[in-house]
Amino acid sequence: MFRNIEVSRRGIRNALALSVTFSLIILLSQANEAVAASENECAIWLCAPGGFPNGCEPPHAAMMSRIKRDKSPIPDWNECFSSKDVPGGGSGSADYGPVAYIPEHQVCVRWKSWGSDGERCVEHKTIPEEYRKGTRCRTNRDGERTPAHCTKSLNYIDVFIDGKKQGETYYY
Repeated sequence: MFRNIEVSRRGIRNALALSVTFSLIILLSQANEAVAASENECAIWLCAPGGFPNGCEPPHAAMMSRIKRDKSPIPDWNECFSSKDVPGGGSGSADYGPVAYIPEHQVCVRWKSWGSDGERCVEHKTIPEEYRKGTRCRTNRDGERTPAHCTKSLNYIDVFIDGKKQGETYYY
């Protein structure tokens, strides 16, 4: 009497975001010895792995404010949580920096000679989109882009709790 249930990627992402959110809400509510960062700044730890879902507008604004003030997009873990607040003395870290966005594109995988017209591509392969971390999209004087096919530069945040990546990479 069970029905097949199709779980969308968005549904999984929302469930993961809720799981991370509830776990870290407990930590935030107990963070009474942590110093320096505001409640909204500390909530960046909750919201970034879920892509700043509904209800995370103040933490997103806090992140953007930190960036405008030339700070890291997320406060240090120990500015929000003390070792007594986290069961087992857990720790958090974040990886962040520039990223070059390379959209889906086609490349030629087979060429054919066409007499005096030279060669022509007769077979293409679709390359999926890519976010290349640690670099920015650059255009030289001749209009060539590095990395090849990139269209824009972004930034990213990855959140780790006890060494395990939480949620998805957040691009902004």
